[in-house]
Amino acid sequence: MYGYVHIGSLNVMRQFGAYFPQKELFSSEVQKENVLILPLYLILLTMPYLDHIALYSSQLEVIRQFYETYFGAIANEKYINPRKGFESYFLSFSGEARLEIMQKEHVADGANADGSEYLGLTHFALSVGSKEEVDRLTERLRDHNYRVVGEPRTTGDGYYESVILDPDGNRVEIVA
Repeated sequence: MYGYVHIGSLNVMRQFGAYFPQKELFSSEVQKENVLILPLYLILLTMPYLDHIALYSSQLEVIRQFYETYFGAIANEKYINPRKGFESYFLSFSGEARLEIMQKEHVADGANADGSEYLGLTHFALSVGSKEEVDRLTERLRDHNYRVVGEPRTTGDGYYESVILDPDGNRVEIVA
C-alpha cells in the first residue's frame, strides 16, 4: 500500500526529526511534480500525531466516570504513586489520542472555574460522528445538569459542534 507525500511536507517532517532514508533506497518510489509515492508504513511511522492531553482534577473518580458514561471512554488500571501523592488514569476513545486524568496533592485550581476562555489549553474536542448525536448528547448532558456553554451550531470552520463543561469546568467541544 502506498501514499503520497508532497516534497515540502517531507522536508518539514525532516526538520522535526522524522527520518527518511535517501530516496535512492526506495525501489518502488516515483517522483512526479514534487510528489513522492512512498510505502504507507513509512509515512505513518514518521508523521507526528497527538498521543494524549493531560488534565489535573481534584475529583479523579468523578471525571473518569463522566468520560466513561457520556463519551464511552475506557480507563486503564489506576496508577498510584503514594510517595508523590499522585494518581492517574489514561482514558482511551475510538481514535489514537488519549486523555490522561490526574490527581495530585497541592495542585492549584485552574483558571477557568466559570467556564470562560483563557490563555493556554482552552478546550479539546471529542467527535461523536453525526449532527444528530451532537444534539442528542448535548441534551442528555443538559438534562443531567451539566452546563452547555455553546449551543449546537455549524461553525465558520465547518464543524457542527456544541460546547459543554465537564465536572471540573473544562470546555469540551462535542463535534460531528
